[in-house]
Parts: sequence; C-alpha cells; structure tokens
Amino acid sequence: MDILTLGKMNAMARNTGVALELMANHLYESQQEICNFQASNMDTINVAVNDGLGNITAAGGKFICLQCELPFMCHTSHDSAGNGGCHLAWTVPEAVKVIKIELQGGGGSGGPSTCCMIGRGGGTGAYADKTLYSSDFGPGLGSDFSAGDVYDFCSGGTTPCSCCGCCTGIYACGWCGCPSYATGNGLSGFCANGGTGGWNRCSGYCHGCFTMSQNGNCYSQPACACGSWDHQIQGASGTLVEHRWCWSGKHTMAGAGTGPYAASSGPGMDGCRAYKGCCNNHTLFPSGGGGTPYGHSSCCYGGWGASGLVKVTYWK
Repeated sequence: MDILTLGKMNAMARNTGVALELMANHLYESQQEICNFQASNMDTINVAVNDGLGNITAAGGKFICLQCELPFMCHTSHDSAGNGGCHLAWTVPEAVKVIKIELQGGGGSGGPSTCCMIGRGGGTGAYADKTLYSSDFGPGLGSDFSAGDVYDFCSGGTTPCSCCGCCTGIYACGWCGCPSYATGNGLSGFCANGGTGGWNRCSGYCHGCFTMSQNGNCYSQPACACGSWDHQIQGASGTLVEHRWCWSGKHTMAGAGTGPYAASSGPGMDGCRAYKGCCNNHTLFPSGGGGTPYGHSSCCYGGWGASGLVKVTYWK
C-alpha cells in the first residue's frame, strides 16, 4: 500500500470518528430533552392530582385505599342435582365505604328424551351487579348502608334432572335455572334469574338450524336481572343443529356463557350417541345449562343446570 492511499484511509477514519461523535452527542441531547419533558409532565400531573384530592376532601369525600373480596358464594357440590344453593348472612364491617354485589343465576336443565328425540340444551342464567355507598362516603352518592348492617346473599343451586313426562305435548321440557339474589339496605328485589330449560322433540328428516337467544321466557321467568340492578347481561338459551339424513350430523348445545363468570358451552355429542343424560353429561359451572340427551328407545333424563354464584367486593 502506498503512502498516498494510507493517508486517505487515515483521513476517512478521522472523519468517521467525528461523525460518530456528532451522532452520539445529538442522540444524548434528544434523550435529555425527552426526559426533561416527561419530568415536567409528571410534575404537572402530580399537581393536578393533589389539587383534585384536595377538592374532594374539601367537599367532604372519603378516600378508598383498601379493596377486599369475600370468597365466591356457591355450593361446593357442583356435580350433583338439586344441591340447594348457598346462603350467607354478612355483617358490614367498620369503615367500609363502597360495596359491589355481583350475581350469576343458575343454568336451566336439559330436556329429557325418549324415542328419536333431539332438542336444545338448557340456557345460562343472567348476570347482574349493584354498587352501594355508605352514609359517610360523600355528598350526592346516597346513604345505602352503615357499618353493622346485615345483608343476605343466596346463590342459586343446581336444578333437578328433567325426567320423562315433566311437560306435556310434543315438547319434553327442562327446568328453569335457580335465581341468585341479595337482600338488605339499598336493595329492592335484586336478583339474577336462572336460565331457560332445554327442550326435546321428535327429530324430523329435514335441515334445522336454531339460533341462541337472550332473555328467553321460562314459564314467565325471563333469564334477566330483576329489581334494583345497575347493570345486567341476559342469559342465553341453548341451540340445535339438525342434519337431514344422518344422526351423526345432529348436535345439541347448552347456552353460551354470559357475564364475567358464566362458563361457556360447546357442541354436545352427535345423535349416534344415545342415553347421555345426568349420569354422563357434565354440566359446566357456574351457570351452565344442562345437556339434552338423544334417545332411541327408552327414557333418558336431561342433565341438571349448574348452580349460580354471588361475589361481594368492598372498599375501605
């Protein structure tokens, strides 16, 4: 390598070093500007928060600094028909400012089956919630409760299995799901109704696709909330897909899960698998509808509807 080429390479190296140094300095300055801007924003946010908290205090408001939850209230025997649900009488502790009560109704049972029958599974129960404020929480939010008040909570139990002959006519029907409810100060008729019962009928040789629906009527008991609720999500009915020629293309399904806690459903076994009732159908907890079995000869019971639950969260 000659001296001229070596000199040019040294010059290029020096220029590259200068360029890298300039880029590094520019990057540092940019990052410093971003950090200074963010620090200024945090100062502004902190001032605004402190001002807001001061205004709340001046208006008589109370701070909430501790969240507590009661365990889910439900019967622990999920895999038994007619388990009776669960009851709790709860006394409001001292210093509680806000209580949120959430209810999930129980699922409806599936319909029973005899010869060559197919139908919908049971529906899911409704969801409802209600928020209550203490008498010393602050102006404008009411005075629903005080420390020492007693509330009664009841989570709906599982339904019985549906036996053959429980309904008349061409449809064999399941039982409506059991409601969950709460009573006490600030509440009026507050409940979440259970899901609609499934049904069964003689299978026809035609295509039949049914759709799920919400708030189906179950013997004058819609699958919705009742009383003094803040929010509700209505329960969903079961559904059915029926193939024209082959029993393996016939499927029944319990209602889809609605609300934050209800278990969702999936398609049941195809129509070539008969006699799948209480003994073999696993109902999903909470609030799942019971399975509607296929019957090719003797009676098959419809699966029970799963129990509901109650959840209570409170803040001090």
